[in-house]
Amino acid sequence: MYAIGIDIGTTSICGVVINTKTGKVEKSCTRPGDAFLPAKNPWEKIQDAEKLIRTAREILDTFLAEYEVCVIGLTGQMHGIVYTDPNGQAVSPLYIWQDGRGNLPYKDTTYAAYLGSHTGYGNVTDFYNRQNGLRPAEAVSYCTIMDYLGMVLCGLTKPVLHATNAASFGCFDLQTLCLLTTVMLLLPTALRLSVPTAVFLSVPPSATIRPVFSLL
Repeated sequence: MYAIGIDIGTTSICGVVINTKTGKVEKSCTRPGDAFLPAKNPWEKIQDAEKLIRTAREILDTFLAEYEVCVIGLTGQMHGIVYTDPNGQAVSPLYIWQDGRGNLPYKDTTYAAYLGSHTGYGNVTDFYNRQNGLRPAEAVSYCTIMDYLGMVLCGLTKPVLHATNAASFGCFDLQTLCLLTTVMLLLPTALRLSVPTAVFLSVPPSATIRPVFSLL
């Protein structure tokens, strides 16, 4: 049997096939992402989410046609977010980790500093978008680009994130597995109630607990 790994990077998308018995790399593939979109502002860094997914799926389909696969692992550029609608479809570009909107002025500081976080981190990007009316009206959640690939492959309507991906959005406590309470209290009540929260997915008592979340 074989395992496939897919990495959706900022400038390229890579795939690898591993023999699960020997650990040998049987095949690898790297393709350019070529997904950057024109930006209206110099601080804006966005990519075509659907183009990234198409390229990743092309690599994956090539591997699946040749190997009997037992598992597929997904990774990629962290921090960035793509918004999804109730049907699990992307309704925005991918706002990548290089995006600088979090460094723009907000009150007497910046958007990122107001949340005690960093520009390019997903929750900062979403905070800016909400405050400036840029969050798509049909959006009900957001996730990383590799989580969106997982949604597409599994036919999911809601994102499912590993804890490390959730943490890459910033303002997230790995000990309590939720958004930082102190950060939430800084937000106006109406905004605080609308911020997506990470929900721990229950597993059978006999199973190994993995920190996996669904952003609602």
